[in-house]
Amino acid sequence: MPQPSPTKPARRAGSSSAAALRALGSFVVLLALLIGLPLLLWWATAVVGPDGVRALGNLASTRDSGQVFLLALAAIGWIGWAAFAVSVLLEIPAQLRGRSAPQLRGLLGQRTAATLVGAIFLVLPAGTALAAAAAPAAHAATPSSTAAVHPRGLAQQAAAASTPHTPSEHRPASVSYTVQEVRPAESLWSIAQQQLGDGNRWQEIADLNTGRTMADGTTFRADAPIQPGWVLHLPSDAHAQDASSNSTNSEPAGTHATYTVAPGDSLSSIAQQQLGDETKWPDIYALNKGHVTDPDLIYPREHLQLPGTAPSKQGPPAAHETPQHKAPSTTTPPPATPPPADTAPSTAPRASTAPAVTPTQQPGIAPAPDRTPATAATTGSTTAAHTTATGSRMPLYALGGGLLAAAVLTMLGLRRRHQQRRRGISRRIPLPTGSAAATEQALRATEHPDVPQFIDSALRTAAIGLAAASRVLPDLSAVVYDGHGLELRLTAPAAPVAPFAAVDGDLARWRCSVDSNELLPAERIDTVEAPYPALVTLGSTATSTVLVDLEHYGLVALTGPHRRAVLRALAIELATSRYAEHLDVAVTGAGTCPGLAPLVPEWFTAYDTVDAAMRAAQDHHAMQARALADLGVDGLRGARLRDDQASVWTPYLLLADDADDDTTGALAELADRRPRTAGAVVTAAGTVATTPLPPGGWLLDTTAGQVRLPDVDLTVHLQVLPDDAYSDVIALLAESDESRPDVPARPPTTAPDALPDPAAAAAAPPVTAAAAAVPKLHAASRSGRVQLPESHDGDSDSNAGASLDSLMASFADLEDSVEGAADEPDPEVTAAVAPAAVLPPAPRSPEPAAPSDPLIRVLGPVDIIGAGGTADTKYVRTLTEIAAWMVLHPGLDHHALDEAIWPGREVSRKTRNPWISRLRTLLGTAADGTKYLPAIATTDDARYRFADRVTSDWQLFQDLAAKGAASSGDHADDLLRAALDMVRGRPFSGVPPRKYVWAEHLAQDMIAAIVDVAATLGERRLALADPRGALWATTKGLDVAPEAEHLYRINFRAHHALGDHEGLERAAGQLERLCDALGSDMEDATVELLRSLLASAAPLR
Repeated sequence: MPQPSPTKPARRAGSSSAAALRALGSFVVLLALLIGLPLLLWWATAVVGPDGVRALGNLASTRDSGQVFLLALAAIGWIGWAAFAVSVLLEIPAQLRGRSAPQLRGLLGQRTAATLVGAIFLVLPAGTALAAAAAPAAHAATPSSTAAVHPRGLAQQAAAASTPHTPSEHRPASVSYTVQEVRPAESLWSIAQQQLGDGNRWQEIADLNTGRTMADGTTFRADAPIQPGWVLHLPSDAHAQDASSNSTNSEPAGTHATYTVAPGDSLSSIAQQQLGDETKWPDIYALNKGHVTDPDLIYPREHLQLPGTAPSKQGPPAAHETPQHKAPSTTTPPPATPPPADTAPSTAPRASTAPAVTPTQQPGIAPAPDRTPATAATTGSTTAAHTTATGSRMPLYALGGGLLAAAVLTMLGLRRRHQQRRRGISRRIPLPTGSAAATEQALRATEHPDVPQFIDSALRTAAIGLAAASRVLPDLSAVVYDGHGLELRLTAPAAPVAPFAAVDGDLARWRCSVDSNELLPAERIDTVEAPYPALVTLGSTATSTVLVDLEHYGLVALTGPHRRAVLRALAIELATSRYAEHLDVAVTGAGTCPGLAPLVPEWFTAYDTVDAAMRAAQDHHAMQARALADLGVDGLRGARLRDDQASVWTPYLLLADDADDDTTGALAELADRRPRTAGAVVTAAGTVATTPLPPGGWLLDTTAGQVRLPDVDLTVHLQVLPDDAYSDVIALLAESDESRPDVPARPPTTAPDALPDPAAAAAAPPVTAAAAAVPKLHAASRSGRVQLPESHDGDSDSNAGASLDSLMASFADLEDSVEGAADEPDPEVTAAVAPAAVLPPAPRSPEPAAPSDPLIRVLGPVDIIGAGGTADTKYVRTLTEIAAWMVLHPGLDHHALDEAIWPGREVSRKTRNPWISRLRTLLGTAADGTKYLPAIATTDDARYRFADRVTSDWQLFQDLAAKGAASSGDHADDLLRAALDMVRGRPFSGVPPRKYVWAEHLAQDMIAAIVDVAATLGERRLALADPRGALWATTKGLDVAPEAEHLYRINFRAHHALGDHEGLERAAGQLERLCDALGSDMEDATVELLRSLLASAAPLR
């Protein structure tokens, strides 16, 4: 029943009159600029025009007496007026639609026009979007309480968790509303009309939200356009305006609670969970008629009203319930593929009243059902593609967070390489599940992996140029990246050096374009130390990402409600920085960045007290001060470019939480010591300290969610990392720690069939066409030249890190060594391998024929072969990703597809269905006339799945590997070789950034499986005195995972068995370079093996 309307919130004193005065003043100014100014210009042009034109014509023969200058001033005035008029013309329709006007480069006066037009529209009845009131929103959003239990994106959680307590929040606003992306655009007027029944009540919504920080970091102002995704507070009587309101406050008896559908739910399971009786599902259906048209078909993220007469019951969701009261049979799509057996899924209760969300608990993440996958395609998949179906987390990282995402994922990739290197045979590295997995997918959907590398390259190139000119590094107020280039904002003008150039002659602004040909190659810039190692992302503007150099400020004092979220974002980025070779970061205070220091002990040190951290900082300062004196330089900026002393200038950064006045004073004194050395202090305190900051220090108030940089005309929306997102990042780093034990490999879904013995192998039918087409191992090995894997450009995975980017390409050296060994006659087999019977050579089999049915290949660059249809070239990339996802995740619905392919977006049927239709056309029709991608309406459960004839190379690989590993003999080895022959490079290599965000965990399982098969085959061939076959197998595996050290040991033994001493040394050198890139040592077993082999082997003569 509708709740009684509460008393309207009192408006702020003077708010209406002040708005009216601002509107009147803005109107007068607009009239003056749009009408008065051109009249003035017209009069001035008439006065100076004739004389100016004549003087311009005689400029070459007579001396100008000022007429040309006056004419030029008039022309400039007309141009400026025209630009302002265009800005106004752009701003009026934009604000009528509730949108920001497009920002055109070089168009003057846009900000002024927006302010003036907005102030006028504010007092008009339609608020910020007059046109929106003419038609209701196409898809009205449902209002929800501010403590809603339904799953929310991280951006909304962050906004709710860290919104400052302004006076407006104490008004009766128990309902919230999410602004929708619809046409016509929503406005305060249309929301008030829709949710409150009276558009004139828009001012109440404005009063309730003024000063709040929205999900994208923008501070709400009533005179500015509202944006989709913003969560607005509404007067509490808004519940009466929408039958599907999503209130989760404690409801009086007789009112309707609400529930948000999660993956795996059905009406009967919701009735059992929320009402205590699954037979009451018809009551839920009856209450939601008009919203739910089919009781067998409900979707995640739908909001359902629940009868208010029965108490809600809290409990885990029932994944597959069979209702007794003729319950609906179809449930919502299941979550992602189950995690490993020894990993507990993340769970969160769903109830009508939400529990408090802790940093380690995520609402709405449904537990993965305990079941065995139905097909080989899903074996080993721990992707989070569907765990986020209840709410995208991507917006949190959209504001400047692409660099933070890239930094975290780069470190994650390096740590997983270490894990892959140390894991045992038939074991797998642990991978995150639940909330952490969802956050990883959100990071992958927003990362910009190439940007940190570009920024680092530009800064190091400039450092080399400055050092060559005997100059010092300029002091930076800010570093701005806008997608087209990098701009340095200097504290003082200085002549730019390559690759930078002055912006419009301003020597305090240097700019480097992303396509600059003056950037030095990687081998050159690797010789210089990081010029600005304390560079971190502060946040973003509407069009750019803004970074600051902490060393420039010396001390940054964070205050306000978002201080810890900002501090943790800085800490995570420092821990994963691409702009420093090493950092010494001291953390003190329980709330600073809990759990981070033990995960990165080489960079972070946790101190129990501030005094202990300060003593270490003082020692660091004294050491660097002595070094500066010895060098005879007067500043850090010049000393850092000295090649012989560069490593001395590692910054010491102290992060402190809840610093009181005395502590802040001591830290300020520490930061102000002279000479300035490499270091900075960042504090977070709830109140502003009375102790004055040192010169250059920055008091950064986070209350508004945005700040203006000192001495720079930039207003930046702060990058924040709230508790839940921070906890997920820590969980990702912890799960990828090298000390984490590996887990058992998930078994293949079907047990391998019994293989015939070698004598009957010739009569046995081939397992697959690929297996039949592969030559016998002994034939290939004894017939002269070993067939080597094709050389690939390498893994384009951004997570590999800059130091590993060249490993895949440089592995060609090892391939060459195998080629050389193959050209030599076989020496006597040494004791390193057992002798084998001489096997007769066999003719090489023909190349495998192209498949007659579609084969989707992911073991290398992703593509589709055997497709019988066509598609426009511009669609192929997305169609290939959809096909790859679909073949590896059969039997899921469109919600899971949307979240995997278009994460963070609301996808309509008009967007999705054309892509499915194009994919069906591309794949074509089988010989029997059936479609390779059946129409979803023809399937039993309305889920996506290909016809049985469509498969992937990963499924074929698993089948061949399982059968080959289950037996022995030449035929079994042929199967293993057939499996490796399908591998064309690192799985999913070459995919563009922010695509295939669902594929990372699958790729890790694929890499492990490929390495295991290569190791198994290599060991078998060595045991059969076939070192060439062992070399082929290990080279295949190392082409995919050069970090797999146990493959090197097999490779070393094969070279030794061939008597190829030079090849052995080349392979050992390759492993040594790999260890240098990974920052680790060889394993003891490898060291002992190399010592033994190198001591006993003699070079070939």
